[in-house]
Amino acid sequence: MTIASHRVPIGEIAQAIYEAYREAVPSGELEFGILVGLFRRDLPEVARSFVRQAIDARMYGVVGLDLLAHETGSSAATFANAFGTAREAGLGLRAHAGEGAGPQSVWDVIRCLGVSRIAHGTKAAEDPELVSYLAANGITVDMCPTSNYRLRVVNEIHDHPVRRFFEAGVKITVSSDDPLFFNSNLTGELEMLQRVFGFTAEEMLELAGNGIDGAFLPQEKKSRLHRLLTQKHREALRAMPENASD
Repeated sequence: MTIASHRVPIGEIAQAIYEAYREAVPSGELEFGILVGLFRRDLPEVARSFVRQAIDARMYGVVGLDLLAHETGSSAATFANAFGTAREAGLGLRAHAGEGAGPQSVWDVIRCLGVSRIAHGTKAAEDPELVSYLAANGITVDMCPTSNYRLRVVNEIHDHPVRRFFEAGVKITVSSDDPLFFNSNLTGELEMLQRVFGFTAEEMLELAGNGIDGAFLPQEKKSRLHRLLTQKHREALRAMPENASD
């Protein structure tokens, strides 16, 4: 989840979320992480303050930094210093790009901010060299097909490049974006991938694995989640009727 606030200190918000998580999941089996979001309209000094707050709130589950809002709002280079500080502190780096603007916005957050994850990235499809770069460098792209369709980033849902990115070897994940705003949820997104884009059960297993690989978590936690994913997949296969297909 991503949080951003100019009124309430980041640490207070993160602590409230963390305490709710501990109450809801006392076993700790469900992993969660908080990304602190900078708005593109933020001034550099505000961005630096947010990063300092994010670093101080790591004990409450803050794992990364995100850049939010329409890509034409401000140059990614404006936030290079803030993202550099976050990187030095060990926070993961993500940015929204390739949704409201074209492929150059994706190049910018890669080159200026050094992100390892892109939120949306849809319009990267217009630049084959960029798609190849994303695949070759293992950059995770968190795609939101329903959101992109409802905001007219793509004209029709079947125009969405999620399948093309997957087949090009890009480490994509699939997300719901804002569930209340778009009337979407992760289950619905996965069903749509199967119905509209023909994703098989094995391919969706790969998507889930991409989510683990791209998460801002220590490697030992990623390894545990991969083992759990494999176990649950095997259990699901055993429970399926013998004549069931993807």
